[in-house]
Amino acid sequence: MSSLIPSITTDFLQRILKDYFKTDIKVLNFVIPNLLDVTHSFCSDLIKISVSYSSEKRNTRELSMFAKVQPEDQEAVAMLSHWNCFENEVDVYAHVLPAIHNLDKEIRVAADAIYVSSTPRPTIFLKDLTVLGFRNPNRIDLPLDHLLLTMEKLAFLHAASVAVYEKDPKMITKFNMAIHADHPITAHMLSSSIVTLKEVCEKTPELQKYVDKISYERIIPKLFSAVKPGKFNVLNHGDAWSNNFMFRYDQQGKVVDMLMVDFQFPVFGGPALDLQYIWVVCTSVKTKRTCTDQILAHYYRKLAKNLLKLKIKSSIPSMVELKEEFNSKAIHGFATILTTLSIFLGKKPPVFR
Repeated sequence: MSSLIPSITTDFLQRILKDYFKTDIKVLNFVIPNLLDVTHSFCSDLIKISVSYSSEKRNTRELSMFAKVQPEDQEAVAMLSHWNCFENEVDVYAHVLPAIHNLDKEIRVAADAIYVSSTPRPTIFLKDLTVLGFRNPNRIDLPLDHLLLTMEKLAFLHAASVAVYEKDPKMITKFNMAIHADHPITAHMLSSSIVTLKEVCEKTPELQKYVDKISYERIIPKLFSAVKPGKFNVLNHGDAWSNNFMFRYDQQGKVVDMLMVDFQFPVFGGPALDLQYIWVVCTSVKTKRTCTDQILAHYYRKLAKNLLKLKIKSSIPSMVELKEEFNSKAIHGFATILTTLSIFLGKKPPVFR
């Protein structure tokens, strides 16, 4: 049982819902479906809460939400603290996403946070997206229509973050620790992966020509340089893969909307950090071979359109410059293959439900 559960009371829920809805709320009842059924993952614990409440008009309503809390596992907490994972996510939901959503009320990139607190334990209460018809694709590689919609939402997130940056740079630039940033944990993860990769290449005839190019000394400096801010920078999601995307479909099964979850690794840098991550993790070999230009072009059109709409002062990069940056960040995609992709493929990923 999570240590947070005893603090979830009627009075507490009534207070946070009153603040969220900006009106008088009376909580009639709430249920945590199964006290022992807390969803545990390496980065967080999720507690589902169902609330019945009445408003000033005395209409009874139901609300389903998740309390997302720092994991109980102290080993996980210690490792995640190097990236300030939970502090980052609290900051994103409390400040960055509201600022982004205020720029255009019609476009949403993430679920609404009902309540956010950093003390005594970092906690975020989020709307249950499944009640709104969203679901996780429960697969790693995404169909093309899902990828194009993801590019649209990512382009708005990136463009809006530039607008926020121009008004308040510190709100965005403080997110300066990429998953593959210059850090001892990153170096340790990659060093062991590089050794394994080299061994595989040595044993595989068609890959032996790459053996001399695979070394810690050659790869790490290029990687740490690639994740640093460049000429054109945005707030990257930082962990942009299919398990952190929720999609909604119409009655015919056509995908019509997409929202992002899990903002624990946001990073200020070139947009190709997210683009490479998605390209490596979320696309099949066939999609990589046949649709990469289409996906990048769709992202660029939406990015440029949003940057113009938001009247940003920064110069808009050209499509040629975007492709050049995408290629220059290939080392980031390569590192993703060596580390996080192998973890994703190793077991069925947890689903945000």
